[in-house]
Amino acid sequence: MTSLFGFQSRFPGERSCWNFQIKARWPDGFKCPTCHSKGDLLKKRKVFECRSCSKQTSATAGTVFHKSRIELRKWFWEIFLMATSNKSVSALYLQKQLGIGSYRAAWLMMQKIRQAMIQRDSQYKLSGTVEADEIHIGGKQSL
Repeated sequence: MTSLFGFQSRFPGERSCWNFQIKARWPDGFKCPTCHSKGDLLKKRKVFECRSCSKQTSATAGTVFHKSRIELRKWFWEIFLMATSNKSVSALYLQKQLGIGSYRAAWLMMQKIRQAMIQRDSQYKLSGTVEADEIHIGGKQSL
């Protein structure tokens, strides 16, 4: 899904982003990180509460979204725009396009997303034939 329309169809609102995050975090349903029991969603607070030990856990805890006041939908859009751009996008562009309150917030989001991408990429090793598009190798040409 690399089109704007495809992304918008998959994540039309905040609820679809939360449902995706919950499913990505707990594909087989919520399990308490402390005692591994099942729990229930407290919809008003958007946290899960363990039925056994009463520990509350957010689907965003321990992720790049942790303790962010920016809606999850804007995070998803920023990730999409960064990941699908052929060239780098600026924090100022993302701030304006996504209606993020401050440049600093958009910039911090970018830094967290980049760090997560670096960590994810470090888990994979390229092997075999590797092809790349749009590559520039070298610098000043000597005479």
